[in-house]
Amino acid sequence: MGQTLSLYLIFYSLERFLVEALRTDSLMIGPFKQAQVISIAAIVAGIILYRYTSKRYPLEK
Repeated sequence: MGQTLSLYLIFYSLERFLVEALRTDSLMIGPFKQAQVISIAAIVAGIILYRYTSKRYPLEK
């Protein structure tokens, strides 16, 4: 059910993390840019959501 959404969240955030590394005009939080920190949080949320939905709604074979 939510597996497609969680995979989209993971892969989109991964792409944004990589693109933000190329930008030069971003706010820094420690060694990372602000958008990269948000992307990492979204990746973690996507992984948690994927694990939850895959256990709650397993694919039927």
